[in-house]
Amino acid sequence: MKKRITTLILLTILTTPLFAQDQLPEGAKIRIGKGRADELDYSTDGSRLAVGSTIGVWIYDTHTYKPINLLTENKSPIRHLAYSSNGINLVYADFFGHIFIWNTNTGEYTRPLNNSNRLQSMAISPNGKNLVVADWTNKIRTWDIATGKEIMSFDKENNKLNANIRDRWAIINSLAISPDGSLLATGNRLNNIHLVDAFTGRIKFVIKEHKRPVNSIAFSSDGNTLASGSLDGNVILWDPLTGTQKATFRHDNVSILANVVFSPDGSLLACSGVTYSNADIYLLDPNTATLKKTLTGHRFNLHDIAFSPDLRTLASGGWDGTVRIWEVATGKNTHTIPGHFGEFSCFTWSLDGNTIITPYLLTIHFWDSKTGEIQKTITPDWYGNAADIASSPDGKTLAVIGSVFGYVHNMETGQTTKLKEHTDFVHCVAYSPDSKTVATGSRDKTVRLWDTQTGKLKRTFNKHKDEITTIAFSPDGKWSQVVVRKPKCCYGIQRRVN
Repeated sequence: MKKRITTLILLTILTTPLFAQDQLPEGAKIRIGKGRADELDYSTDGSRLAVGSTIGVWIYDTHTYKPINLLTENKSPIRHLAYSSNGINLVYADFFGHIFIWNTNTGEYTRPLNNSNRLQSMAISPNGKNLVVADWTNKIRTWDIATGKEIMSFDKENNKLNANIRDRWAIINSLAISPDGSLLATGNRLNNIHLVDAFTGRIKFVIKEHKRPVNSIAFSSDGNTLASGSLDGNVILWDPLTGTQKATFRHDNVSILANVVFSPDGSLLACSGVTYSNADIYLLDPNTATLKKTLTGHRFNLHDIAFSPDLRTLASGGWDGTVRIWEVATGKNTHTIPGHFGEFSCFTWSLDGNTIITPYLLTIHFWDSKTGEIQKTITPDWYGNAADIASSPDGKTLAVIGSVFGYVHNMETGQTTKLKEHTDFVHCVAYSPDSKTVATGSRDKTVRLWDTQTGKLKRTFNKHKDEITTIAFSPDGKWSQVVVRKPKCCYGIQRRVN
């Protein structure tokens, strides 16, 4: 019942990126989740916050933090987004490199730009007139936003910037434009920073101090400092005219530092750091790189951070499904926009049908099936991406599987019991009609039966010749049916349970 009845609903809910529940297509009731927040930027006047997600670009009013628009011209998740400095255009690009220019005054799209390659980074020139992008072939291209015409394209084979396309590790990760528009800075997967003449494409010099890929780069507002964040756990400040190192920030408990961004007035430098299960934001002195304040609240990883033009707030978005607004002066999390989850792998219904339950990383979310709002979130003792979830017929427990193991979570006591005898990826899970047994099917070609309360392995069916992808009990609980996958076909097998 779980699998058959809800599949159509899930596809309608999660793949239809429309704004507001009352604008859903015919037959759809709700949408679960707003898509994972990957990109953020404030409008020039600070009245709007654009959030690029896996379903489109949400536009929020920064006074109420309520959504007022959703842009959905994209064909795939949003990967890059920026407002022009003149406030006229919002430019965004999706995963496949389609670039869209949305006029903030008219609410209309201008002509699309002719780009066929996936983009690695994107920046708008300080005067708001040009768009500069770096694609996965390491070609840097510049367009006139108003006309849509390509102004410049340069590569290394012509004694300019582009690395050999066969050297995949040389791919550009990040790109920034100096405030006067004369310099381009790029960070790549070979741990290097290139400073490039923006008008000729000539490389001025290369910085080779980082030990791992440079994934974020930014100029200060006066152009006198270049900041770089790397997977080596360092944020380094440079003189962009000489390449001289000015200062370094490193946090002892953080392995990765990313998302470097200067405040509009140049008085602060923000970056994000990732630990085992948390992500913090560090506010640094832009001259000495000393830590001034730490903003704590996100879990997992952070995708982007942005300062408001008036420097009062900072916005951040990440894997934990939230966009958070921070007061810069105090470091307080003043507002949280929930529901920015995306790419759910599975779901189930509650016994009464009033709740849709979705696992996501370390958490399980309970959504109101009538409104699409989050009712509650629980965090079992578990880590990993879920492949399947099932709710027991008596409504007392949840079974979630993924990787090579799974767990049963007791909704009444909060206790988590792990299931960990499989030797390869576990694909599917199901409860017996009496809720006393959990069955799992795996790539290790076995079906295993577990005691729901204790997690003890009761029985193993290991005669299958191929991996198990789907499993279900017969209504009387005496038989289990499985679907076995082979390279060019699937077939079903019935096993007697008792």
